[in-house]
Amino acid sequence: MQPPVLIARDAGILTITLNRPQARNALTAAMIGTLEAALTEAAERATDRIIILRGAGDHFCAGADLAESAAARANPVDAALRSSNLHFGQLCAQIATHPKPIIACVQGSLIGGGVGLACAADIVLASAETRLRMSEVTLGLVPAQILPVVIARTGLMQAKRLAITAQSLTASAAQAIGLLDIVCDNATALDIALAQTLTQLRAAAPAAITATKSLAQACLTLAPDRYIEHAADLFNIAARSAEAEEGIAAFLARRPPSWSGSAA
Repeated sequence: MQPPVLIARDAGILTITLNRPQARNALTAAMIGTLEAALTEAAERATDRIIILRGAGDHFCAGADLAESAAARANPVDAALRSSNLHFGQLCAQIATHPKPIIACVQGSLIGGGVGLACAADIVLASAETRLRMSEVTLGLVPAQILPVVIARTGLMQAKRLAITAQSLTASAAQAIGLLDIVCDNATALDIALAQTLTQLRAAAPAAITATKSLAQACLTLAPDRYIEHAADLFNIAARSAEAEEGIAAFLARRPPSWSGSAA
C-alpha cells in the first residue's frame, strides 16, 4: 500500500504528491505532518532547487478529511480541534514563505483547504476542468487558515465574497481574479506548461530567488521607509555574490549561467 504523500527527487526538483485519490486527496493530520517535514527538509537542502506540489488521480485536494474532522469535533477537549486547524495554518504559511520556489500543479477539485494549499504556492498551473470553492460556510465552518493566502492573490473584497458565498469557480473565472496563474486545455498542455516554468526557474540564480521571495514578504510587513533600507541591504549582498559574478559573466559571454548547488 502506497503512503498518502509521495516524495520524489529528480535533477533538483522535489515533487510532493498528495496520494489519496480515492478520497480526492483530502488532508489528514498525518499528511499535514508529512508535508511540513518535507518542506522543512527541502529548505535546508541546497540540491532541492524547486518544489512541485501535486495531487494524484483526477483531483488536487478536497480540503480536510471530514471523518477525521468529525472525530476532532467529538472530542470534548477543544485543544485537539484547535491544534488540527493551527497545524494546517502553519503549513499554509510554510508554503507561502518557503525560501524555494513552489509550483502547485492542480486539476479537478480544489475545495476549502485545497484552495489554501494552491494559493500559498508561488505559481499555480491548472488544467481547464479545475474547479475551486471555499465551501466552509456551507458546513457551518469558517475558512480560518486559508483566508490570508486567498486575500494575497485576489485582494480583500474578492476573497471575502468568495468566502461568504461559497461560489464555485471555473478555471477561467479563477484565473481572471488571480487564483490561478496559467490554465491549460488538457493534461499534455499542463505538462508542457510545467516544463516551461521549470526551465524559467532553473535559469534564475537560486539565492536570488530566495532573496526575491523574502523581499516580496517584506513588502507586506515593513513600512515603506524600512523596506527601502532592507531592500538596499539585500541588493548590496546580491550584487557582491558569486551568483551575480557568474550571472553577469554569463550574460556578457552569451552563455547560460552555471549556478552553484544546482543539480539541474
